[in-house]
Amino acid sequence: MKRLSAPVKAGVANSLLPEVQPVFRVKLMCLGGILAFVWVIRLWVSPATLATEVTLAAMIAIVPAVWIAVASTKPPQLWVAFALICDLVALTLAIHFGGGVDQTSGPILYAVAILLGGMLLSERAAMVLTAVAIGL
Repeated sequence: MKRLSAPVKAGVANSLLPEVQPVFRVKLMCLGGILAFVWVIRLWVSPATLATEVTLAAMIAIVPAVWIAVASTKPPQLWVAFALICDLVALTLAIHFGGGVDQTSGPILYAVAILLGGMLLSERAAMVLTAVAIGL
């Protein structure tokens, strides 16, 4: 039985990962929908809604995501990891502006970002994102 060398094993593992750009395109659509919803609430329901603050926090996640979504080549893994860490920072700020950690949606959204790290990068990346989320 023939054994695979380390570079070949890494190539096989990387080929099993999903394409990054479609995931980030969907993420951008979801973020856009969330921001639109927040602004609709602010404009027509409750003017006290902190839409400006939430939008500024979301921009931390949107800027690197746009670069990945529209890049003509496959983005480096380091940039994807940076974008996911930006997601966690933006989420932390949005939770802070939204009233604190007593909300149940926060841990769910942290888990989604950590899951994306595991799916798009590696198990080690998911562990690093978990540590960052706990620190934040």
